[in-house]
Amino acid sequence: MVIVVGNKQQHNYLHLCINCLSHDIFSITDQARKGQFKCKICEAKTFSRQSDLERHKMIHSGAKLFFCDVCDKGFARRDKLKDHSATHTGVKPYVCGECLRGFAARSKLTRHMLRHAKQKTKSK
Repeated sequence: MVIVVGNKQQHNYLHLCINCLSHDIFSITDQARKGQFKCKICEAKTFSRQSDLERHKMIHSGAKLFFCDVCDKGFARRDKLKDHSATHTGVKPYVCGECLRGFAARSKLTRHMLRHAKQKTKSK
């Protein structure tokens, strides 16, 4: 999958954890470094840094440390709270290059772009 950020083109891959259904985007350079730290809970994800593994493990713990000021919804990760907060403001900074649809979270844009990619492969 190719994502254009500004005028820079990045090749990104989507990883979906089959046990916890979390997903992350990582670039080719990240892919080369992956594997040093492995999640012992879902055993499907590996990380290049210990801190990334610790952040991922919060998903499994069920702990909610970050709360929305508007609706009190809780999140295990600060970045997920930030994505959620955009739903209250209506700001959609992530825009699809194919159809110009906007998204509040980059993960939602990535999932949407996978649909475009599937449609292209079906039409071939």
